[in-house]
Amino acid sequence: MIVNLLSGDALTDTVREAGIPGELIVFNECLSDGPVQFETLEEFWDGRAAYLEKEFGENPRSYVLKVVAELKRFEFLNATDELVLWFGDDLFCQVNMWFSSTLFSNEGMRVSRVFPKGFDFGHESEAELQAAFESRAELHPSDVDLCVSLWLAFSSGDNYTLTELGKSRSPAFRRLEQCCLAAAERETRPQELIDRLNGEFDGDFGKIFKEFCRLEPIYGYGDAQVLRRLKKEG
Repeated sequence: MIVNLLSGDALTDTVREAGIPGELIVFNECLSDGPVQFETLEEFWDGRAAYLEKEFGENPRSYVLKVVAELKRFEFLNATDELVLWFGDDLFCQVNMWFSSTLFSNEGMRVSRVFPKGFDFGHESEAELQAAFESRAELHPSDVDLCVSLWLAFSSGDNYTLTELGKSRSPAFRRLEQCCLAAAERETRPQELIDRLNGEFDGDFGKIFKEFCRLEPIYGYGDAQVLRRLKKEG
């Protein structure tokens, strides 16, 4: 059985309409934003739900149904399945991909990755998704192990190890070094740019968001992440 792990709801309809074979698991999170260091997985889920409720008003019950229950479907994968990862090269997608690698055992199971034409899959047609799926790259166990190591470094705030891991070379990753450098600077670099853009565009959020995405596509932030930082300006 093929199981497609998608980075967010936005890709779901297009993948279905493109006739991509297999089951879908949707990863509706933004682990590149907010706290991620917790002792246990249960504390992790509780902590993330609390953070998203505080910062974005998301209902904790909705989080359990939309995120936790969906990812618990990993428990039903077995060695005869193929897990296909649909993640972009930006930090938003990559951190989610790193974390997801801690939820399944890769022993005996085929794991592959579909690559977007650009940083993400946001503007690709059904035909382009079909072609990307057909040319997906298989991940070796060492690639999955690298994902786990990247997550451990990221979640513990070990930026030195994270940037060193970013120098790894594998056909399973693109822009990894750029992504890891962005992750190491995630507490300062986006905020500094948003503060500057706020002054340049006199608080016009539409212009601020568009320019941030143009200058820093590596972060992959949506409007909610940029708006939260804009409110912290000054």
